[in-house]
Amino acid sequence: MNKKLILYELNEVPKKVIDIFVKFNKHSALGKILNESSYFDTFTIDEGELHPWSTWPTFHRGVSNNIHGIKYINQDLQYSSKFPPLWEILVENDLKVGVFGSLQSFPPIKHKNMQFYLPDTFAPNEEAFPEDLKEFQKFNLLMTNKNKAISRNIDLQSIRSFMRFLSKNKITLKSYLKISSHLLKENYEPKYKKRRSLLQPIIGFDLYFKLLKKYQPNFTTFFTNHVAGMMHRYWRDLFPEDFGLDLSDVDSFHKNSIFESMKIADKQIQCLKDFADKNNYSFCIASSMGQESIKRGKYIPELFINDFRLVSKALKIDPYSYEILPAMQPDICIKCKTYEALELLRMQLPNIIDTSKNQIFIERYNPVGLYLNLSIKRSKTCSQNKKIQILEKIYDLTELGFELIARDQGTGYHVPEGILIMYGDIAKKYNNLTQRSFDSRKFAPLILDYFELKRPNYMIKI
Repeated sequence: MNKKLILYELNEVPKKVIDIFVKFNKHSALGKILNESSYFDTFTIDEGELHPWSTWPTFHRGVSNNIHGIKYINQDLQYSSKFPPLWEILVENDLKVGVFGSLQSFPPIKHKNMQFYLPDTFAPNEEAFPEDLKEFQKFNLLMTNKNKAISRNIDLQSIRSFMRFLSKNKITLKSYLKISSHLLKENYEPKYKKRRSLLQPIIGFDLYFKLLKKYQPNFTTFFTNHVAGMMHRYWRDLFPEDFGLDLSDVDSFHKNSIFESMKIADKQIQCLKDFADKNNYSFCIASSMGQESIKRGKYIPELFINDFRLVSKALKIDPYSYEILPAMQPDICIKCKTYEALELLRMQLPNIIDTSKNQIFIERYNPVGLYLNLSIKRSKTCSQNKKIQILEKIYDLTELGFELIARDQGTGYHVPEGILIMYGDIAKKYNNLTQRSFDSRKFAPLILDYFELKRPNYMIKI
């Protein structure tokens, strides 16, 4: 099999953002590639509140979330094994594959045809291969867990982790200088902390590109969330008209934060386009869904939990029966030791309230196996008196491992519509598709067809 394909997963980026970026960046790689590619507006039919940790499995597995059943981060995926992701199907059909950061990809699949594998940044541990990626994942998870809600001061542990990583993995001099420059800016201008998340894709892409050049797999993915994060925060500053605002209401630093994130993506796209041209690769850019403006009303500071064991003790349940796994604030994922421990926790959750009797932890979804997903509700009362009540006893937030955090009010949120850009041989093959509005479930069967593999019966026809 001589066919080769790179999938660049540009999480949640809609056509509207690409269009405005290309408009103000006349010589962008995205502008060039759009002129030479097949473009599709995509949509997802996933049910319920849309999240990338469910829309990407739909994209990768060819069935929607009401079938694959993946609803939250660190969910037990054995229940979805009937509908494997593309990379599992491809390695079983003797194609060489490399996965880099794709959502819901933990644990790494060890297979003779899997050449490198980095799970997503919400993985429960640093397991990855080859060894270079394991060291990066240690650093990656440390940064994600420490800064998943707000960018905190860089502590000694983080600095040591970064130095260990640098000593074992060579990033380009250009990337090193960009990272160093940014960290210096943080010292003089604290607002640059808001852009710290833009450093991770720079480091990650350096590692990915080295692996891509070394192994040249038939199919490979690279996932990045850095643009999505900036859009969530600063949509109103890029599109003030969506909120009935004037240009005088725009924060230029926030607006430019989205453009800066897109410039990083654009440089990576240029790099991958050049590589694809030289090495006979097809190249796809996809988002699984998009974002649009959202008006949320008055901001209430959020509750953030640092230590669930303190809550467990206050509930008089065994704190060692529960393990907190990474999730996206305000969600938490709890792995329970036994079914009895799971049910006991569920029964006790209504006993965690603010002093106005509002429940703090809400079950967003039904448990899967021994895994429970909870959402921490915002509480105006808590933000004012900094108290929580458990089993009739009132505690200060800090006694229970909580803290109040305030971050930029989100002004962009998930919508079903996304993008798919196909470049190279794959664009020529499917340029005659009459439907330019593309059901995201069709991507998996399309890729299987591209590699001349049979579509499983549960996937829809392209």
